[in-house]
Amino acid sequence: MIKVLVVAFAVVLGGMSAAGAQGVLRIAAVVNDEIISVQDLSERIQLVMSTSNLPDTPEVVKRVAPQILRVLIDERLKRQEAERAGITVEQADIDEALAEIERNNKVPPGQLDAFLASRNLPKGGLVEKIRNDLAWSRYVARRLRPQVRVGEDEISDMVARIQATKGMIELRVSEIFLPIEDSKRASEVRALADRLVEQARRGDFASIAQNFSQSPSAAAGGDLGWVTKGQIEDPVFEALKNLQPGALAGPVENANGISIYQLRGRRAAGGLDAATKVSLDLTQMVVPVSGRPEDAINAVQTMAAKASDCRSFREAAKESGSRLSGDIGTVSLTDLPQQIRDVVQGLRVNEKSKPTMTQDGATIYMVCGREGGEAEVDPRQRVRTLLVRERVDLLVRRELRDLRRDAFIEIRI
Repeated sequence: MIKVLVVAFAVVLGGMSAAGAQGVLRIAAVVNDEIISVQDLSERIQLVMSTSNLPDTPEVVKRVAPQILRVLIDERLKRQEAERAGITVEQADIDEALAEIERNNKVPPGQLDAFLASRNLPKGGLVEKIRNDLAWSRYVARRLRPQVRVGEDEISDMVARIQATKGMIELRVSEIFLPIEDSKRASEVRALADRLVEQARRGDFASIAQNFSQSPSAAAGGDLGWVTKGQIEDPVFEALKNLQPGALAGPVENANGISIYQLRGRRAAGGLDAATKVSLDLTQMVVPVSGRPEDAINAVQTMAAKASDCRSFREAAKESGSRLSGDIGTVSLTDLPQQIRDVVQGLRVNEKSKPTMTQDGATIYMVCGREGGEAEVDPRQRVRTLLVRERVDLLVRRELRDLRRDAFIEIRI
């Protein structure tokens, strides 16, 4: 049975010295027989504030700290359950994950510590998150995935439903989900949702989802994939379909919590043939021509040189002075004008295009996501994979609910 004791969330989270941390162990929460220290919480807050582009102010820290602590509690519960199942994470696994972070951020091998230090990011908090995520993903694969069975008749029903949507409007949607597990915390969660909406309009929705969302989609930056009417609430779908890619809908409150949605793309559903078509999630940086075209090209190249991935590209695009800079959304490659198609079709994710002159000015594109174009896969196998993923996600939600219900959790700050 869960037991939660909230003493007060008025502790000062910043400014902990190493000596102070060693002299007095300040406890943020107890999770069964383990503690989460204030230093653990402080390090995670630093990581979240940096990767989500949230303003590092006392007011924002105070507002997001309770949710971040609950994320840490959930992570600890997941890791404990994985350890009870005999699942371990070796140092070699963590080293490989850190090496992947280096590659994704174009950091020279062995220079991650310096990269993190230059951004004032604590390595300890990052390593702890990697350890917890790896342990839980292996637990899901070994313990939950084998429980899922999908029958041939279920696949046939889904194939028929997918084919029936062909030609209908289909939306690419991302979500941030904040649960309301205690009615006493409802106003606190609503305030956080409002703050995240405000920040998501200016920042990176995917990073915010990874750090705050409590949905299984959080690991994919909140990506729910392509959905048709009936797969999400009708009022939400109707609101989203009239928006431009990159726009938000919400916060939307239901019986379980609060959701924030982002529209990433719109297309006509292609039925089972859609997976063979290439769709790109694009963002652009535009510098209008006010004099010589070559000056605009040089300017956009200089700004784009600061960016190594989509997040930093979007930040640099704000300097361009054009309201056209920013997310284009998810579009089919065949729907793009030939001039744009030629410069983006060969790009990898997080890769910039060469500068090109359009009617709007000197433009550089970056691919933030790519779908389709893979070798043809049996349609029924694709549907089986979709059904398995949906049911595993449901099992994950139930498992975490049960872990919370059966745990002893004491919050001390």
